[in-house]
Formats: sequence, C-alpha cells, structure tokens
Amino acid sequence: MKRRLLLVSLIILALLLGSCTHHEKYHRQNELHDQIAELERCVLAEMGDYICFDEPVIKDDIRRIDISIVFISEYTYDDKKMIEYPPLAVMEDTRGLVVDFLKDDPLYFPEDYSICIQVVMPPDGSSSSGVAYNTVGEWTNYIADQKYDELCVVDYGYLDADDLCDLDPHGIRAISLDDYSSDNIDELCDVIDALPELQDVVVHDSVASELANRKPDINVIGIK
Repeated sequence: MKRRLLLVSLIILALLLGSCTHHEKYHRQNELHDQIAELERCVLAEMGDYICFDEPVIKDDIRRIDISIVFISEYTYDDKKMIEYPPLAVMEDTRGLVVDFLKDDPLYFPEDYSICIQVVMPPDGSSSSGVAYNTVGEWTNYIADQKYDELCVVDYGYLDADDLCDLDPHGIRAISLDDYSSDNIDELCDVIDALPELQDVVVHDSVASELANRKPDINVIGIK
C-alpha cells in the first residue's frame, strides 16, 4: 500500500514539475538570440514586461525567416494588466517597433527572404487550458502569392468593433480576414474602413464576391 501511495505521489510530482518546466520558459527574457539580437534589444526595451522571443528559425532552402513572439506569464497571469493593456494593443505596439526597426535598417534581413512573425498566447497554467499554444497574431511581408517590400501584412483572426480601437492602421497594406462569413460581412467592412492604407484583403470564398462589389478599390483574394 505504501509503495502504491509513493508511486502515485511521484507521478503527481512529475506532472507538476513537467507543467512548471513547460511554462517556466516564458518569463521575462534576459538573454538575446544571436541571429536577431539587435531587433530583440530594440523591442524588449519597451515591451519586455509583456513578451519574449523564441529562437528564430531561418529556412535558407525556402528563403524564409520564422520568428515567434510569446506573451510572458507575468503578463498573462495578471488579469488587471491584460484589461489595462489588452493583448491586441500589446501586439500592435510591438509590430510598430518591429516595423520602425526594419525601416531604419532595411537590409537587416536579406531582401529576398520572406519574413513571418507569429505572436503566441501560451496556456494559462490551469488544468482546463491543457498545453495548447494559440497563435493570436501574425505579421508577414507576403500574402497569397504576393510579396511586399516591408512587414505590412497582418492576421489577427476575427476582429470585432471593440478591437478596432487597439488596431493601429499605420503601415497595414494587407490583412487576412478569412474568419468572417456572409452573416458578418458588415463587421468585415468596418475593419476594412478602419485601414486607410489597405490594398489587399484575404477572405473566405463565400464572401469574396460580395465584398469585391462593396469594396471595389480593394483587391479581394478569396480562399477556401
């Protein structure tokens, strides 16, 4: 009986330690990654209380650089902070810093490489959240088969009217809005109206035709 209790205790302890180890990684970042150290230094000087960078992945075979930004536990575990400074506002301020950095140093990344920066929300540590990491934002310099000369493409999933106040329209030339259906095409148009520099938008095929009719000045790209 004692051996069984000891075994159960060890299993529970291992699970708890595994969980702690899993989340411990995403605290305030103290060390920089060599490949993007200057970029990280610039961004973290202002946003280090909210996010950290994962190790970048450089794929020379397809000429693409993948960077992952993760919200840190000191932010995600603090409901007051998240209400006062919502995740979308954090992402938009971070995007602004990244875009400004790359404008000041346009050759920081090879100009023929695609850049994909994903923003990830880690699990909150509760038993109900599991271990799933959710991508809540993405910035790229490409969309569909089109390539841009700067990091001007965003994807934040579904944006409602309350989100628009946290969305900085500056520099957004393309956006993915494929989470919208024909039932909420008015909300989709509201997002487009809030982005005066917008040129291209990716939407679901089911709304592409109607949106193109309603927004003839925007290049509408339909996907399934």
